Amino acid sequence: TLIYRCRFNAGGSNNYPVVITWDPNQFPAGAQLYLRDIDNGKLFGLDMRTATQNPDGTRSYTIRDEKITAFDIEYTPARATRTSDLEKGWNFVSLPVRPSNNDYRQVYPNAQGTTPIKFSMDIYQAEEQLRVGTGYFIRFPRKETITISGILVTRIDKDLYPVHVYGGWNTVGSLSVPVTV
Repeated sequence: TLIYRCRFNAGGSNNYPVVITWDPNQFPAGAQLYLRDIDNGKLFGLDMRTATQNPDGTRSYTIRDEKITAFDIEYTPARATRTSDLEKGWNFVSLPVRPSNNDYRQVYPNAQGTTPIKFSMDIYQAEEQLRVGTGYFIRFPRKETITISGILVTRIDKDLYPVHVYGGWNTVGSLSVPVTV
């Protein structure tokens, strides 16, 4: 969860009320957003998806108290679960979501005695900390179904999830949502 502190200066009591307006369609799917006073919601607190709706589809909240010069926006990314069917022996896998702990022993607790292997720069490389967007070979002692919980991955980009590919063969992963080829 991230908390954004927003400070403002209305320029005096004559400039109140202050209306805060936003478009909930710009929020990531499944994310939770709350608007609160900086005293952890003692004066006001609301779900930003269900606040007062305006005729244009935006939502808003009105601050009437001139002593209020800041508020917090609490943002919690969407969490999801994805289920994977794994076969006995070697499997080619990737992270379908971004888990809170990306150590392979936490994500794939029944992996059989070998660190996950990726192929990049024309060599096989063992990697204990799994990364979104990378594909791995992992061996399992038996057929099983696992569930991984984490934040949805809807895109790969250089800032959020950098994926480096090199000339030749690379093992690459997938997203949490279907995409066109």
